[in-house]
Amino acid sequence: MIHFINSVLNKISNGKTVIVLLTVTLSFMAMINLVNLPVSVQRIDQISNGAGILDMKFYFTNNEAYQLLDTIQPDGRRIYLHFLLFFDMIFPFLYSLSLAVVSKVIYHKVFQSNSHELWTLIPFVAGIFDYMENLTIMTLLKYYPRHLDFLASLAGYLTAGKWIFSVVSLLNILLALLYMAWRYKVRNLFN
Repeated sequence: MIHFINSVLNKISNGKTVIVLLTVTLSFMAMINLVNLPVSVQRIDQISNGAGILDMKFYFTNNEAYQLLDTIQPDGRRIYLHFLLFFDMIFPFLYSLSLAVVSKVIYHKVFQSNSHELWTLIPFVAGIFDYMENLTIMTLLKYYPRHLDFLASLAGYLTAGKWIFSVVSLLNILLALLYMAWRYKVRNLFN
């Protein structure tokens, strides 16, 4: 499976793909977070007086999860479930693919080999955590007001995992870019 994903990434990873994917991903992210659509983070915030959603927290306990679900009221819970079903089933794939392609392009330029292929797959780990988080939160919303404490706790850990691997993916890209800039500067010093 890892070999297959890497072979697909090798085929699609180029500057044009990076621009298209980043444009689509950032536009999608802005739309779901900043635009007040009938099913959006803005709409949930509006209904719940700014309580937010579990996905945007770094970590939460089962008590914090149910406190938030209480706060967002029935309309907020309904919109949150629809948000997870529609938008948040697309977004993890988009950002995972975008970060993986950016990593692949940068790593290919920096190392000029495929020796660091596993590092380019880290964004997909973040995406897997995000999908598991989404499914867990959807279950909590579906069975609300029943408290599924184990799942609520699990959702908090999955959310933390999503953020940790997302940050590692971004740091991975940043460090590769810094190394590339340093290498370019050193090369120009001796020319």
